[in-house]
Amino acid sequence: MIYKTISLALLTMFFIATFTVAVSAQDPLVYVKNPKIDPAVARELIDKGYSEAIVILDRYDESAIDRIASIIGSDNIINRYMNIPYIYAKISLNAIPGLVLSGDVMWVAPNIIFRKIPMDRVTLSNYEKLQSSIGIPALVNWGLFRTGTIAVWREFNITGEGVIIAMLDTGVNINHPLIQGKMYTINNSDPSYPGGWIEFDSKGKPVCSTPHDTDGHGSWTTSIAIGGDTNELLIGYAPRAMYIHALVLPTGSGTFAQVLAGIDWAADPYLCNGVKVSSILGKPFRPNIVSMSFGSEGNYSNYLLPAIRRLLELGIIPVAAIGNGGIYTSSNPGNIWGVFGVGSVERDDTVSLFSSGERVEWPEPPSSWPFKGGYPKEYYKPDFVLPAVMIPGAYLSEDLIAIGSGTSAAAPALSGILALAIQAMRSRGINVSPDILYDLLTATSYRVDNMSKIRYGNGIVNAFTLIASILGYRLSSIEGSSDTESYRVGSRGSFSLKDFQGSFTLYLDDQRFQGSRGTAIFTVPPSDYGDHYIHAFSLDRGIYSYKRIKIVPSISVYGSAHSGSEILLRLDGFPAVELIIIRYLSTLIPDIKGSIIAIDFPNLRGRIDLSTRLPYVNDPQRTYITASDLIGLVSASISITIEPPQPQQAVVLFPTPRQLQLLISGPQIAYLGEHVSIDIYPLREGESVVSNITVYVYYIGDGNLTPSLIMKVQKISESLRISVKPNNTGLYIIWVTARSPQDFIGEAMYSFKVVPHEEAAKIELMLKNLSLISAQVMNLNSSLENIIGIVTSLRDSYIDLANRYADLYRSVNILSRELNETKKELLTTKEDLVAAVRSVEELKALRSLLFIAIALMIAIIATALIIIIRTKKSPPSSSS
Repeated sequence: MIYKTISLALLTMFFIATFTVAVSAQDPLVYVKNPKIDPAVARELIDKGYSEAIVILDRYDESAIDRIASIIGSDNIINRYMNIPYIYAKISLNAIPGLVLSGDVMWVAPNIIFRKIPMDRVTLSNYEKLQSSIGIPALVNWGLFRTGTIAVWREFNITGEGVIIAMLDTGVNINHPLIQGKMYTINNSDPSYPGGWIEFDSKGKPVCSTPHDTDGHGSWTTSIAIGGDTNELLIGYAPRAMYIHALVLPTGSGTFAQVLAGIDWAADPYLCNGVKVSSILGKPFRPNIVSMSFGSEGNYSNYLLPAIRRLLELGIIPVAAIGNGGIYTSSNPGNIWGVFGVGSVERDDTVSLFSSGERVEWPEPPSSWPFKGGYPKEYYKPDFVLPAVMIPGAYLSEDLIAIGSGTSAAAPALSGILALAIQAMRSRGINVSPDILYDLLTATSYRVDNMSKIRYGNGIVNAFTLIASILGYRLSSIEGSSDTESYRVGSRGSFSLKDFQGSFTLYLDDQRFQGSRGTAIFTVPPSDYGDHYIHAFSLDRGIYSYKRIKIVPSISVYGSAHSGSEILLRLDGFPAVELIIIRYLSTLIPDIKGSIIAIDFPNLRGRIDLSTRLPYVNDPQRTYITASDLIGLVSASISITIEPPQPQQAVVLFPTPRQLQLLISGPQIAYLGEHVSIDIYPLREGESVVSNITVYVYYIGDGNLTPSLIMKVQKISESLRISVKPNNTGLYIIWVTARSPQDFIGEAMYSFKVVPHEEAAKIELMLKNLSLISAQVMNLNSSLENIIGIVTSLRDSYIDLANRYADLYRSVNILSRELNETKKELLTTKEDLVAAVRSVEELKALRSLLFIAIALMIAIIATALIIIIRTKKSPPSSSS
């Protein structure tokens, strides 16, 4: 009996102690502070007891994903991605210990925000105006010229055909002329473009919809990759490639769940009902390239690692903008090793100031990585740079072209060039892989002198040398020189190759010329202001040469120089789509000094064509027509001598009336209550003609009134001046008819607006200020040119200083990392102390339980002893 009692007491003590330890070990609050749990998720778990978060696994493994899903609970799963190792779920506090202790889970992350890499200096222009014919293609992307892409199309017939690019962006306007008919689909009659279009909500779930753009950014980037054609619309790098598009950044920003859904879809595309395209086609289907012009808020590079790993494992090339934050910054996912991160270069081959770049340090990289043999602890970003300044592309409306800057343009540019490379590799039976393409790009990219890897990466991508290399041509670079550095449009120039006497091909932008005996003669095509590019080569002789030349502005005048004659002004070599002011400059004709002829925008070739009538003069007068940008930094002028109208030398009778020109000169804005003088000159082929002139003056107010005749004047003369004194504000229309004795007739209309004196004074003051500012700015041109030279020198010094600073920055970064490690260790120590305190408290509770158990055991033993003693003392019972 006593032994049973003692055993019962010991068992009681054991179960109490075991239960106390088990409860302590499963306390979720202990695991919330684990490094696997993002601090934002941890705070929400503590505050609410749950968090909508994304569980990130190390790699794609169906059984591992099943295990994690069972820990979370099927009812709590919001989105289980099909092709990448992520689960978006409502995670309870009780699930945290299981997730932390699982070897499959890397992190539990919040649903962070990703944003488009913004377009800088955006200009919207009319599509039809920019496309207007000038004898050669007018709608052009200068990046195609810089990279030699035009020569790739025409010399090798490589255009991206058969390659598919996945765009993850804000959506796309499939009806824009630049990209119409280029989206892949498995059913051309279905407006939802199944297989080529998908939209995701904020939780990463597919939405059944038809293609549309929510911002304009997606249409722009898509057209830079595949837009236009190879003849007239020179916009995209791979115009015969196809694209698929996932809307993951509605109105410019999207959640982590949406971005993951886009990558998941790109890995193995499916319809909005979840049916995979490959199952419908009965064969594998996936894009060759994924283009991403977005980045996350904060440095969340780790969280996209498994998704990028999956793309690389599938042989899909991830391309991403490196960001617009400038030096010593980078954007995620562009800064991940294996993602082809792309920066921006200017027209003169210098890296754009906004283009990001840094030395990336990764203290604890993944132990294995499917790119270049592993994940290094240190590397440079960007990987490559491409033209990404003032790049034209499609927009929300079919009538508009967006012209913008930013590394968002560089990512689709590289994607298009990679499409060309893939087509070329397939034509030669070469295995396509991210590693091989990366090495080919690195080997053929252009390197500037004293190139900094933190700015240029591996260099400026050269599409021509890349494709030539893939096709088996081994080109050696040789030196080439032009007869001068600057040219005007239409001028002739020559380009010679050093120590080479054979024939060769020369491309100046998109124009092809043939050279012989080592020299080629070329004519400068319509071109905008700044740097333009010569690519000279002989594939047979294995030589290649690259050079920049500069185009400067010029003005040409066509037509009669007599007063009243209509002349054509042609402006060439001006900055594309920048405001240009054309005006008269003359000290001899006070009435026209500083008068603005027109304000206009050159097309993408830098050309403006406009017509104007010459002002009236009594004697021959020399004047200047000048054109400049708003600040006067880029300008050109031409002198002309305006002749007075010539009198009739002979009378010729015509059996039928002929056309008579009417020159009307007067203000467009007039003051209320002040006389307005209007001069009228009947002209025939630039010569004044005595005519019967009739003038009708109508008042129509703000355009809502019925025109009322307020004045009529008739006179036979070779000129007529009328004076109108307006009594009301609004619009006045002057209708003029004239008939000469020779039966020349003419009709013309003129209008002017009458405004209150105060408003007119403001307008006049504004115009005076504009003229004054323009004059002052033009006087500063020489100073600005000197400043530009100084800035260039400072830029070179800055690059040298930046390289030195990079070393200092690296040292500071190391110290910062060590400090962070120390902080982390202190935090861990603090957590250990808290855990130790909690353990002490638990031990105290356990001690109390032990004391109770011992007391209970003693009581039981004592009771047993008493029972034994009493049993021994009791007299044996007698039997009768």
